[in-house]
Amino acid sequence: MKTTINTIALLILTLGLLSAQNFRVIPSSFIYLRPASQPIEARFNTYSFSFANQEMADKYGILDDEVVEKYFELPAYQYLPRNGDMEIRVFTSGGQYVGQKLEERTVTVTVKGQARKEKRYQYRVSYRLSMSYQILDGKRKVVKEGTIYKPGDLVYSVYGRNSRSKSTLSSNFRVEKNEFLYNSIQRSIRYGLQLSGDQIKDKYTGGYIYLKDGDLLSIKKGEKYGVGEFSESFETIKSMVENGDLKVSQKEALAKLQPILGKWKSLQTKFDPNIKKQRTQYFAITYSLARVYAYLGEMESAQKFAAQAEQSAFNFRSKDHLGRLLPFIEDMKARLLANLDVPETYASTFNATEAAKKEAELTRSAELKSNESQYGKAGIVFFSKTDSVEGYIKKIYTKGEILMRLKVYDLKSKEQLIDTEIEKVKVVKMDGKVYIPTGFSLPEIPIPTIELLEVMKFSKKLVLLKHDDNGYEDFLLMFPGRDKKSVVNLGAPRFRINFSKALSKHFEDCNAVYSDIQNNKYQLKEASLKQLIEDYKSCSSK
Repeated sequence: MKTTINTIALLILTLGLLSAQNFRVIPSSFIYLRPASQPIEARFNTYSFSFANQEMADKYGILDDEVVEKYFELPAYQYLPRNGDMEIRVFTSGGQYVGQKLEERTVTVTVKGQARKEKRYQYRVSYRLSMSYQILDGKRKVVKEGTIYKPGDLVYSVYGRNSRSKSTLSSNFRVEKNEFLYNSIQRSIRYGLQLSGDQIKDKYTGGYIYLKDGDLLSIKKGEKYGVGEFSESFETIKSMVENGDLKVSQKEALAKLQPILGKWKSLQTKFDPNIKKQRTQYFAITYSLARVYAYLGEMESAQKFAAQAEQSAFNFRSKDHLGRLLPFIEDMKARLLANLDVPETYASTFNATEAAKKEAELTRSAELKSNESQYGKAGIVFFSKTDSVEGYIKKIYTKGEILMRLKVYDLKSKEQLIDTEIEKVKVVKMDGKVYIPTGFSLPEIPIPTIELLEVMKFSKKLVLLKHDDNGYEDFLLMFPGRDKKSVVNLGAPRFRINFSKALSKHFEDCNAVYSDIQNNKYQLKEASLKQLIEDYKSCSSK
């Protein structure tokens, strides 16, 4: 109740201030075509939209045509369900529930006229979501891309915002958890689509901007001050927006609004900004002329009326309006200039032959992935320089054992070729990468294990290795010249606490590198660790 009273009081105060100034910002509808700030270097005629992983869109009930209508309406191109000259492709994955965190807050409530404080509880529920987009040209080459949710990002939704009881909150969540998560993830995906569409239209393609509360100024009690026709014209503009009359090119919109703009210019000449009782009318009309001409891309007229409005600004509120108008005009000028003489760098027409090749590649890739999920990745296992076997390589952990085994299957027949202990393998090559069997201890598990680790950089004195466990990476250092090929796992807790101190203990045989470590030259990053290997390679021992 108190909040409501305060809101009403603020509204009355605001209206009082506005009445004293004789003009106000009205909730004026408007729609205008904003050019791209970084136009694509291609002259597309048509466009299409697709989800890269359609199954997720299907799961959350999101349809392509609905997405285009709501988020990706691009006035410069004609929409085709598929095979448009330009394609917008959205990637969405994740949706895994991570957990919930109890949050507590104190609210003031009034009971029988007495104010008292009460506890309220809610869950902040988190789930992982990844979302990005690509714009592809006629040859389906990626020309632009953007990220909305980075891979592994946590997205949050609030459950039970005003719950009075922890136990009730907990029991309700157990019952409603799945439905709540489904609805929350669906909302997050739709919001991501909206952000994607906004980014693409703002930067690359241009698009319509719909203003529910346009920044245009109307004279309050217009008839009393001789500008009733000016105030009434906003209703005409509102009707034009609602009827879709302004959802056209800037030139066509200018032609439709020309009668209204002509009346405004005629009215402007009837008022003198130097006369106190007329300056409100003069400023409101002049400012609105500048704003509408800027919306329509008529920058010379916009700048002319903006300069007149700037000279006639008479109080802090009128100057505040100018503070928004002038940067807007500069932005529109920059956008219009950016769209002049755009070179044609990318393929502007859909190439069916190239698309067919791409489709075949994707089919082969999908088949390969299917085989890899069942048989492992394609590669070569070396037992020595002269003894090797090529095929699908699958890593196997025997139940109850921590040591890895390798099974290799024929690329064509899928028949098993070998089943070997990891210790007998020298080198494995897969996906253009080199792996070597390495004994080491995981930070959380002190028991030694042997696994295939990727060789990131090699020297005779020091090797940088990477252990990838479903996206969680640890870097390791191997010292081949030391006893038992000493291996140091940089993911161990001591390196997280004080990286330089823990690292320096392993380089006491090299004064230069030891000193650099003490001075925090190196970080737990791939590029920095590769530099460490280079520095240590040229180091002379004590």
